[in-house]
Amino acid sequence: MAASRAAGGQASAREIYLRWRYGMSVASINNGPPGLKKGVFVERCGYQEPPRIMHNGYDSPLPKLHPVYLTMFNISEQFQNDSNGNNLPVRRRHMLNVILNTSSTVDTSLDIVMYINSSKLAQIHSFGVEVREEASAGGLVSELLLTAAARSHSATYTCHAANAFGRDTRNIDLVVQEEPEQPKNLRVVETLSRQVKLSWTAPYNGNAPIQNYLIQYKLASEQWSSIGEQLSVPGDQTEGIVKELTPATAYHLRLVAQNSLGLGTPSEVIQAATEEEEPSGPPLDIRVTAESSTSLRVTWEPPARDLWNGNILGYYVGYRMHTQSADYNFQTVEVGSAYGGSSTLTGLQQYTRYEVVVQAFNNKGAGPLSMPSFQTTLEDAPSMAPETIRCEATSPQAMSVAWRPPPVRGQNGLIQGYRILYRPASEYLDEEVETKTTAAESTNLFGLDKYTNYSISVLAYTSAGDGMPSKPVYCRTLQDVPESPSGIKALASAPDMILVTWQPPLRVNGILTKYTLYMEIVSDGSKRKLPTRNLGPSETSYVAEGVNIRDKYQFWVSASTQPGEGPATSKIIVQPKSEVPGQIASFGGPLEVAWKEDVRLQCHSVGEPPPEIYWKLNGKDIKPTERIQTLPNGSLFVRDIQKADAGNLSCTSVNEHGNDTITYILTVQVPPSPPTLYVQGSSRDALTLRWSLRPHHTPVRGYIMNYKREYGDWEEV
Repeated sequence: MAASRAAGGQASAREIYLRWRYGMSVASINNGPPGLKKGVFVERCGYQEPPRIMHNGYDSPLPKLHPVYLTMFNISEQFQNDSNGNNLPVRRRHMLNVILNTSSTVDTSLDIVMYINSSKLAQIHSFGVEVREEASAGGLVSELLLTAAARSHSATYTCHAANAFGRDTRNIDLVVQEEPEQPKNLRVVETLSRQVKLSWTAPYNGNAPIQNYLIQYKLASEQWSSIGEQLSVPGDQTEGIVKELTPATAYHLRLVAQNSLGLGTPSEVIQAATEEEEPSGPPLDIRVTAESSTSLRVTWEPPARDLWNGNILGYYVGYRMHTQSADYNFQTVEVGSAYGGSSTLTGLQQYTRYEVVVQAFNNKGAGPLSMPSFQTTLEDAPSMAPETIRCEATSPQAMSVAWRPPPVRGQNGLIQGYRILYRPASEYLDEEVETKTTAAESTNLFGLDKYTNYSISVLAYTSAGDGMPSKPVYCRTLQDVPESPSGIKALASAPDMILVTWQPPLRVNGILTKYTLYMEIVSDGSKRKLPTRNLGPSETSYVAEGVNIRDKYQFWVSASTQPGEGPATSKIIVQPKSEVPGQIASFGGPLEVAWKEDVRLQCHSVGEPPPEIYWKLNGKDIKPTERIQTLPNGSLFVRDIQKADAGNLSCTSVNEHGNDTITYILTVQVPPSPPTLYVQGSSRDALTLRWSLRPHHTPVRGYIMNYKREYGDWEEV
């Protein structure tokens, strides 16, 4: 708005024209002198008869009072009167000029005095206040000029006019308005994860009611390049809540007051950090790979950064079998260097599909679970054996075997087939195990030993290897006729007696029921059969009495089982003699005995006169001791046999007519020395062992391994 008058005393286009006239009231209207937005004019004129006085003896009226005109320029356009015609405050924008003009028409003797807040203007020394008076053809003009109106100029201005005939007074309340000052004492009252509560002290309002406060805020890391986000708070409040913030985030906040003139100066900036909150997003890019048959490798990336809601401290990795509805099993993993993470899940079941989830956590708790990821552990050898093993002999050399697959939980993969492990059952483990492979759940075994008890186990295998064998079942093949007795001797034990001895068959192929001894007289190219003798299964000798010294006798023997008679031995011919040399009816040969057992070595001799018996070990005479003795029947008894007793033990029968010798090749099965054990390799659930053994004369038939867990009991493999 302009601060000067228009030329020729006319009001300018941006001035407000105010006029008071003695005895008249003042009101505002929407029209007025040309060029004014608002005008003031005389609403009601009243004429007062002037009082009469005596002058020079005449009664005559007083001179007519001349009106007083007050003209004001550059006053705020908000000036108006109330409904009763009373003056309302004149409001003027800060830093603009204000002119209060008072004039007197005709009467130049008028005395005009200006007051500020009831004090004469002359007594006040105020910067920017100037009073000017001048006489003109139209009367006396008194003018008050406020240069660059300031807050201090807000006051009640009184114009007092008086002359000899009367006085008049008018008051003008001048209010200089400006934008509000900056709010004071802006502080944080309360912080939550997503909102901040602020309070402040209301500032000087610039002589205009504060309409609202604007809370301006931004991320602490950003610049005040623009206002950023802002929140409006009613002007009668001194508290405000900023909502919809991000948890665990630092913000800069400031406050601006606003009145009808505009925005004030922003307050000082304060910083506030919201509280943490559980992460609101799941970890990303979950990857699950199978490392082994019992472990899965899980890797992931952190949640989206704006969803952390605090510092990620770690992760919970949950897993469960896909077919189960049970709760997840969780393990805690520390946060990685790039805020992601990885974990290896161990102790899982082989060839099993698992469901894996990951969730992040901070100081306030855990966030949402990731979407499940699925992976199957690798195949492994079956950890359980086939079940319900059944076997049945179908012939002396064949049997059938059937079974059921391992339980599903122990298959650990796709069963590709089965292996049948079988061998003759014996006290020792020196029998070679034979194997037959099949994809079916039953099979037939052929080429077995006759009437032999077999140990049969079945195992399943997958692409990862062979599983555990079942506990053995035992089946015996059917009986068959036995082999021939393994040896036969016929000795003339006297001029009229022949002693026949034999050894049992090496393969009896059943239960012996009898021996059959066949005899013939061979004389001059002819043969005459003698009665056959059936002997019990435990008898291995027969004495033929009453033989003729002139004849030759031929003997052979066979063994029988329930299926029938087996082949006989070769035929042996003997002729009685008048002189009977020392001979041995027993059989030597290889003999294995266990360490520390008691052993009796037979040496049944015949001869006339009775022969002498001599025992030698490796060509050296054996001297009787408490442990080694020669029995009256010629046998050698060895108590608590030792490794040093092994070797070639020979028995010699001697008389004046001749001698005979048999030899036992004795092997003492001494326990091997302890192996030296080494760990060759290890994995998560297996150990690879190897061992070495010092050279040993006795073949090792097998190994028995024992192991135990810490604080557990020993178990045998």
